[in-house]
Amino acid sequence: MKKIFLTLGVIFCVLTNFAQYQKSDLVLNQDLYKHYSQTEIEQMYQQDFVQLFKLNFMMSNFAMFGAKHPGGNTQDMGYLEKYAKPGVTVDEAEIIRTGRIDPLDFDLPQDENRINLFTLHKAGYYIFVASRQDYNRVLEANLNQYAY
Repeated sequence: MKKIFLTLGVIFCVLTNFAQYQKSDLVLNQDLYKHYSQTEIEQMYQQDFVQLFKLNFMMSNFAMFGAKHPGGNTQDMGYLEKYAKPGVTVDEAEIIRTGRIDPLDFDLPQDENRINLFTLHKAGYYIFVASRQDYNRVLEANLNQYAY
């Protein structure tokens, strides 16, 4: 009896790991609606799901907020407001409060192999942009989970 339950448990775990998400499972980052209309988003959903997925992934994962310097393979890029697009006001208090940053409001460079580190004026707070290699690896791994 124990072998049957163990076997069923292993089969369930394997099947769960290979399960794929459907397009309808995608939860959109609400900041996308600041930059794209509902019609544009629906059109991407129907005609170019990969593009929509990549935009959505970028909104949540390109620039990350942190309260600890990661050390290691990083390069200091200076203060965040230096990279704000024209007309964008950097609200550091809001970034710290929510832990979120809209990457489409900034021109944040991405290094091929190193983490770019952008400093906030309040000591001990940073914005991190992962290396292009690491970001693309994680992006592709997440995209491959979807059956579209």
